[in-house]
Order: sequence, then C-alpha cells, then structure tokens
Amino acid sequence: MAGLAWLAALLGLAQGAPSGVAVVGSSPNAAGSIAFTSGSSLGASISATGTGLEVRRSGFLRASLSDDVASFPGTDVHVNELNVGRLSLAQVQQWALWHFDSFETHGSGEWSQNARSSCNVAGDSFLGGHCNFAGTNTSRRFSGLPAHKKVKVKARAHFLDEWEGESLMLQVNGRTAWSQSHSWCPGIFRWKCEKLGLDSCGRETPDRLSAKVEAVLEHGAPELELSFSSTLAPGSDACRASWGIDDLSIEL
Repeated sequence: MAGLAWLAALLGLAQGAPSGVAVVGSSPNAAGSIAFTSGSSLGASISATGTGLEVRRSGFLRASLSDDVASFPGTDVHVNELNVGRLSLAQVQQWALWHFDSFETHGSGEWSQNARSSCNVAGDSFLGGHCNFAGTNTSRRFSGLPAHKKVKVKARAHFLDEWEGESLMLQVNGRTAWSQSHSWCPGIFRWKCEKLGLDSCGRETPDRLSAKVEAVLEHGAPELELSFSSTLAPGSDACRASWGIDDLSIEL
C-alpha cells in the first residue's frame, strides 16, 4: 500500500482515500488498467502501455514511467534529494558526472607524472606546478566507463611565470581536443605587466590561473586516456615557466 500512497499524492487524492479500486481489461490481450474511483465517478487510473505505465487523473496524463524515462507533464516535483541514473530535460539527456579529481591528495600514482603543488593556499593542491611541469606530459588511462555516446572533459589550467607564447594541450585517446597559448606579457612594456599583473606562484612574474579547459567529443568505449602536455622545450627549466592542472572532471 505504500506504493499506492505516493500515486495518490501525485494524483491529488491525498485529501481523501479513494472509495474504490476497479481492474479494467481482464482479457489476456487487453491493456491492463487499475482505476481509482470516488463514488460513481472515475478519479484516476494507472494503465499499462507498450513500454511502461501511464498515470491519468480526470483523463489528463499526469505521469509516464518506463525503464528509460520518467515524465511528469505539467507537474511541479519538489524533493530534498534526487538520485537518478540518467536525467533528461525536454527530451535532452543531461551530463552526468562520472569522475572528479581535485588533486588534494597524492593519490596512488594514477598519472604518469604525479607531482603536486599549491599556490600560497595550504591544502589547495593541483597536479604539476612550479618547478614540476614544463616541457613534459602526464597521462592517465580510465577504465570501466558505463555505456555512453559522448564524453565531456573539464579542468582548470594554470600558466605559471615566463610563458612566451607556448601552448598547453589536452589530448583524448591520442588526439588533441583542447589547446591554448599564453604569454606572460603580450605587450612591449614589461614593467607595466609586472606592475599590474598578478603573481601567485613561483617567480616574481605574473601568472594566469584557472584557464578554462573543456572538450566534448563522440566516445562510447569503456576506456579513456587523457594526456596533458605543453610546447615548452623538452628539458626546459620548470622553475622558469611551468604549468598545472586542477579540478579535472569527466562527464558522460
């Protein structure tokens, strides 16, 4: 009866219990239906369809339920917590977070280059950073992805110190999905850049923090490999120019 209680609330029958329940369509080939009646009038019904159930009140569709979709047309649903496997709005499937890494801990070495650092904020660490990452790359392979058709990769990128137009790149399964170049002082008056720029890490040179990294691509395999790299010269001094990655997320 607990299952009938939420249906009664949804159908607006919570003010008074239905006075009767009728089963409609008793033949083997007929579509089954349970009707909730009040006196001699039909209050609401639950009907089996080819794909699931339909709930109607006074002839109007109030809910449609199937294995894939739950639809509540014209109904405001208020909940404190909603847990769903997949969510669609206006028949558009929404992104679902599958993996998130804040890099607050050193982890278990999943990234090929796993050094961490922070910028003047204790406990707020990120992958790479000053004197760690320069002309290098770091990669990680993810496995066990559930069924999906697309993948979205997001992160924040930090360009630290003396970048002179070089680029930072994200590769997904060996293909470049995002890149961005940076110059610490694109103008000719370096004294002005030093005076007005924000120095947060490493040398006394303005930095660029939290550049938006985002890539969306077709993908359906159970494995995914991500790699970050730069065009800084191999073997270059990571204490002169460096980079870092923070708050990485994978959405399906």
